[in-house]
Amino acid sequence: MLLDNNEELSTFSLRYSIHPLTRSFANAQLRNAQDFEKLARLRWSAFYLDFTARYLVREQPAQRFWNTLIIRGFTPIDSEWPNLKRVLEWADQEGQDQILVEMMLLLAHYMGWHFLITERLYYARKAAEAADILNRKEDAVLFRVDSLGWILIDAGHLTDARKEITTGLAIAQTLEVSNPEANDLIALATTFLAKVSMEEGNIPEASALISKAKSLASIPVIKCRTDVIAGDIAYKMKNNAEAIKLYENAYRTGQQYGSEGEDIDLHYRLGSANLAIGNLEAAEAHFTMALQIEHRYITHETLYAKYGLARIALAHGDKGRARCLAREVVNDFSPAVSSHQLLNQVQAFLLALDEG
Repeated sequence: MLLDNNEELSTFSLRYSIHPLTRSFANAQLRNAQDFEKLARLRWSAFYLDFTARYLVREQPAQRFWNTLIIRGFTPIDSEWPNLKRVLEWADQEGQDQILVEMMLLLAHYMGWHFLITERLYYARKAAEAADILNRKEDAVLFRVDSLGWILIDAGHLTDARKEITTGLAIAQTLEVSNPEANDLIALATTFLAKVSMEEGNIPEASALISKAKSLASIPVIKCRTDVIAGDIAYKMKNNAEAIKLYENAYRTGQQYGSEGEDIDLHYRLGSANLAIGNLEAAEAHFTMALQIEHRYITHETLYAKYGLARIALAHGDKGRARCLAREVVNDFSPAVSSHQLLNQVQAFLLALDEG
């Protein structure tokens, strides 16, 4: 009588949630036992840190933060997300800086794959501030450059992205030369600044920055991103053969640490580059593969794959299918997402179809 049975919440096992009246009673009791609540919340957060690590951390790549890159299918993390969010809220409100940092090191990529953009931006900023307080410089750089910077680029907030990435780069440059992460973080920040410059239309600056990033020794997970952005710059310059070469380099580098969810984003990029040179068969194969993989993982990359297939349909002269797929992409975007590069591209694509 104190619990609600929620069979539909999990394919793994029977789940229960606390009945609202039970929760209300428990909260009232907690208000009268603040010392107990503090210790209980610490145990609660420790449980969820361990729980999150158990289901998100993999062996490769070995480095923290990057070891949660893999896309997975349905996991217990999905059904526990409301509770994980409550841990983040409590850590933020109570000034539990270390817990906030550790939790965001685990969850930042999960949030990105599941289009939890508002949550990622808010808690990554809070985690960056907490890392500053704790003097955890390397983590502060990761939060500012990747967790904030990359999402802000995707959302089209280029000024804010440049500010966060530049701040992260400045912190990375204060690290001791002997610090094994120094070059990696500088290379990552420089790579993402190249992406910002490219999106702003400053190709010469983007090319100079990506050349600088490529000259720095870094771990494979950073090298992979450097090649991807170098490929994006080549694609932007309509040097599609070079873009394909760089994307394929990134794919090979990714294999050194087990790849990232079967390299869905690289299939999309390779599809786009092949489409640009008129190789419709190869392009369609890459987009279709990305979509098939996505049906197993169910993340935001599905939208890129569908948009790619919409462009293939248009190239084949099938405007109806192109329009249908493009509208699916727009409809699949979370209502919470009002600004995103892909959303803008698809809306422009639909407008051009209607005008044509």
